[in-house]
Amino acid sequence: MEVRRPSAIENLHVGIGLILTVLSNLDHGTCSNILLLPFAFRSHVAEITSIGSGLQDRGHHVILVLPESFPHLDEYKERFQLVAYSAKHPDIYSETENSKSWLETAMSVTPIEEMRINMDGFLEMCLNPLEDEGLPLQLGKLQLDLAIVDGFSNSRCLYPLVYQLGIPYITLTTQYEPWMWRNPALPSFIPFPLAGVFTEKMTFVERIRNLITLVDWTAWPRIPFMEDSFVRKYLPDKTEVTNSWLAARSLLWLINTDVTLDYARPTMANEINVGGLSTRPARPLSADLETFANGNSKGFIIVSFGSSGILDDEKSFGVLISAFARLEQHIFWKYSNDIPAGWSSRIPPNVMIMKWLPQNDLLGHRNCRLFVTHCGANSQFEALYHAVPMLGIPVFGDQPYNARRMQYLEYGRFTELHAVTSDDLVSLIREIISNASYLENVRRGSAIFKDRPQTPQERAVWWVEHVLRYGGRHLHSIALDMPWYEYLMLDILLVLVILPLVFATSVLTCCAVWIFGRSLALKAKRKTL
Repeated sequence: MEVRRPSAIENLHVGIGLILTVLSNLDHGTCSNILLLPFAFRSHVAEITSIGSGLQDRGHHVILVLPESFPHLDEYKERFQLVAYSAKHPDIYSETENSKSWLETAMSVTPIEEMRINMDGFLEMCLNPLEDEGLPLQLGKLQLDLAIVDGFSNSRCLYPLVYQLGIPYITLTTQYEPWMWRNPALPSFIPFPLAGVFTEKMTFVERIRNLITLVDWTAWPRIPFMEDSFVRKYLPDKTEVTNSWLAARSLLWLINTDVTLDYARPTMANEINVGGLSTRPARPLSADLETFANGNSKGFIIVSFGSSGILDDEKSFGVLISAFARLEQHIFWKYSNDIPAGWSSRIPPNVMIMKWLPQNDLLGHRNCRLFVTHCGANSQFEALYHAVPMLGIPVFGDQPYNARRMQYLEYGRFTELHAVTSDDLVSLIREIISNASYLENVRRGSAIFKDRPQTPQERAVWWVEHVLRYGGRHLHSIALDMPWYEYLMLDILLVLVILPLVFATSVLTCCAVWIFGRSLALKAKRKTL
């Protein structure tokens, strides 16, 4: 029986298949077990799970840690291996008055005051994962290779947990804290988000306030769960370990910011900007939403104030609905609470109120004209990605800073919540929509944002895999191991400036004393003559 030999073309196909298989295996590398440890805010979870999804696509096994009280927990069980810890202390997702009050307080103070006043609410969210005794034991059985930890200032209480597990970790954060990272960022031109609503162009007084706030926050945060005593409580056998030391051991800092939505500033080798992790192309709308989106020649406006629902109250409802009723556009409004009594029959026909809406998909629709937003970082990036001008109504945290930078870049305007009226809203909305410069600016920003070799998710995943392959020693600056006074060159200033001044002052004083003494002696001598 004659044996058929493969043809040259068949051999070529087999060879190409083998090459592709080898390249695929080389590209994916070894599968690693990666832990995601976010602070239990919805926006923070959205950021970190975006990276987790990208890592899963690369063949890694991802474990997500969330509290049992977190909303829609089943959805995350479908996407990741979920480890849920008990919420012994009430958090913002528990139905208690205490869990809601901190949001209301936040609107009336500066960002740094808000963090210090509302520390109890954040402390509860820190304590829950640390005081679940079974959580470290459960995670310790998973043979973890790496953790990605939420490093937002209120989240750094999570570091003791990963340190207990003895695994290397990467930090993901939105908060910009340059001196903690030993970034040589001067407060003369780089606004500190907690200092106030400043831009890169600051007045003399603003630069003073910016410097004082940065020093104050870096040296004395005055928040219990950011102090060394808190670390020692959960790492009693490691008395030498401090909060700043744990932060400095992070192999990498993934920062949810981008030059297209923030200011140009220096970065260290271990700081990677990954702003816009939640951005993606729009998907088709459902039939009813598509009909409403196409039902007006003037287009439509999206209104959403994030997951906190802070503006979903009767007072705000009246101001907003009165303004929307006077607009020419259709309005998609995410309103998480029940419509206030007496208003159901007064909803104008151009307004569609929903407890949840597909924000990203609506932003990507051709008829979207404006986004009215609380200016959360993720929402701003989605608007930038889809080139939609914004009207910001910031509430708390970094939102006022985000709103100010958006207006500075001329992607839209912002107004203060406590001062806004229906007339103001109508005037601002019409101005932004009618002024073509806002649309042109945000389109240019969107084009720059997309003109990269990698998406934010791909960039984050690439760097995580880089650290998995090579570690992070080559990215680690020696500045992270220096005492703060050496990093700020205060010892050099002491030697080169202060000591010479002291010496010169001492010499001049001695000369003055000698001259004065000589003059007295001469006067005494003349009198005796």
